[in-house]
Amino acid sequence: MVELWQAILLSLAAVVVGGIMTLAVSYATHCWTTEAARKAEERQAAYKVKEEERQYIRQHRRERMKPVLDFLDVAKRCAGGEAVIDVIRHAHDKASAAQTGLMPWEEFETVARREWSVPDISELLRAFWGAFLITPTPQVEAALLQAFAAVLEQQQRASGQELSEKKAGDAIKSAERLVERYLAEV
Repeated sequence: MVELWQAILLSLAAVVVGGIMTLAVSYATHCWTTEAARKAEERQAAYKVKEEERQYIRQHRRERMKPVLDFLDVAKRCAGGEAVIDVIRHAHDKASAAQTGLMPWEEFETVARREWSVPDISELLRAFWGAFLITPTPQVEAALLQAFAAVLEQQQRASGQELSEKKAGDAIKSAERLVERYLAEV
């Protein structure tokens, strides 16, 4: 039979051993959760750094591609402006046939181009060379050449307005898609 002092001693030992085990388990759990939280914070910080780096690269590429984007803007204005000038020319011809005393077409065209801010060939050429000299890839370079050639063809055409406008628009859209793809691939 167990005496009273042995029972008290065994109970006390069980409480101490249980307490020590509880402390050990609590400490291990705390270490594991702290370690997991630290690793999660490290992963999040690394992801944030990578995302900031991607954003910086995108911004840098966009700034570097500014002359290309400017050329595409000028090319669009040239391609669309010629269609507007043709509509105005047609309306001017109809109006001059109906009434006399209108400004001659050459003078009226100068005013119309200035009002609609249709770029001239020299502006298109300056924008093209500025863009062509900094093209990042051969594909973008080829697309810029196609867009430039199509807009020039449209500018110098004698007939076939719909065909050359569509060709210029398609070439400009193709160049824009390539530039956007280049800017997005980080």
